[in-house]
Amino acid sequence: MKKILWISALGLTFSLTTLDARTPIEAARETPQITEQIFSDYLSGYDTHSIVAHLRNTQELLKRSIHDEELSNLLRYLDLCINDLRRAIIQPATDANTRHINDLLHAITEGSHFIADTLSSKKVVVASR
Repeated sequence: MKKILWISALGLTFSLTTLDARTPIEAARETPQITEQIFSDYLSGYDTHSIVAHLRNTQELLKRSIHDEELSNLLRYLDLCINDLRRAIIQPATDANTRHINDLLHAITEGSHFIADTLSSKKVVVASR
């Protein structure tokens, strides 16, 4: 029994390490797909909490990894957008709220594109484990 628990714990550790093993560029490039999924799920009436949590985790990875003043300021702005998004997606899908969510997701996507482009085109201090 101890061996089964040990193997299960080891497998879980490797799984969690693999999830967090993305580079900041990969995380930033993944964000547009996440925002598309959020918008699609919201319009379809599905629960968006888990996908927004994934977006939040991606944002946290970027904040932990990037030590550039310009990008850090952008990440703070994206935090504000994500917090606003979390409040907006619990509201019914009215025309005004849908436009607001679309605007927030567009800002998050554009910010992530800028981060990915900046990280891949110039030397930016990026922490790694």
